[in-house]
Amino acid sequence: AYAYVFAAIGVLLVSIFLLRRGSLRWKRPTLFRSYWKFALPISLIAIAGAVTSNLDKILIGYFDTPGNVAYYSSAQTMLGTLGVIGSAVATLTFPSFSRLHSEGNIESIRKVTHAAERYISMIGIPAATLIILFPTEVCVALFGSQFAPAGDTMRFLAITMTLTLLNQVYTSQILGVNRPDISAKIILGTFALNVVLLLIFIPDSLFGIKMLGLSYTGAAIASVITALAVFLSIRLIVRDLTGTKSNPRIIRHLVAGAFAGVAIVGLDQVYPLSGIFRLIIFSVVTLVAFFAALAALKEFTREDISYFLDLINPGKMISYMGDEMKNQK
Repeated sequence: AYAYVFAAIGVLLVSIFLLRRGSLRWKRPTLFRSYWKFALPISLIAIAGAVTSNLDKILIGYFDTPGNVAYYSSAQTMLGTLGVIGSAVATLTFPSFSRLHSEGNIESIRKVTHAAERYISMIGIPAATLIILFPTEVCVALFGSQFAPAGDTMRFLAITMTLTLLNQVYTSQILGVNRPDISAKIILGTFALNVVLLLIFIPDSLFGIKMLGLSYTGAAIASVITALAVFLSIRLIVRDLTGTKSNPRIIRHLVAGAFAGVAIVGLDQVYPLSGIFRLIIFSVVTLVAFFAALAALKEFTREDISYFLDLINPGKMISYMGDEMKNQK
């Protein structure tokens, strides 16, 4: 809890610094009204999102045991580290979408959306492939043998993670075209659907009515159904707003993921996955097979390699951060 508090203070201080650097005059009534109109739905989204992300664990603990909350939370937290990728891309693309929308450049919005989704897919699909095929082995390798029951939960949550990752940039687009009201409605609808599904899947009974009683696995299944509903809804909404269709090139990524899956299943026959060292080996094989298949499908080029190398270059990252803090263009 202290770590979260200090992290929040750090974010607040940096945010104030960046705002002051821009010399914004918040006393101007027009600016304040514009900000309030945009921020109010966003605040509702943040609150509903926080409740939704924690309600599953509360209900598991209420209808079941704290131990089963641990199985669910461990898998969810581990996959949450990958979810940061989607959030980062959404944060970075939002100002671009806002600027392009103000310029009326809808075609560029579509291109940026497809490019961002494509790179997210290159990270998310190979990770999901390994976890979906070997969820129990991954749990045991990361958390110990006592967490083996979390395997099925991790499999379903990996599907949720993939759907959410691929959808983040589309969600950012809705905010970027200045429609936070739509985002707020989506979040509230997601919350309502998730509550209903959790109450159906988790408890053995509710008010004397027989339910599915699937506990933490049921919560993971509910998350998949909710994520799929949100995925389809946002795609339809974005198509109406900006005419952005789903990127057809992602089909090649799914084919590459299937190829990588066949490769690691074959490897498991002769070299069974167990322990952290073999998990690393399987991760490397998954990535190599996935990107080799993408290259064969002409979906992974030298330009992509250069992009990823620049992305992970610590020197360029530090230089970029320094330029940003100095307000250099």
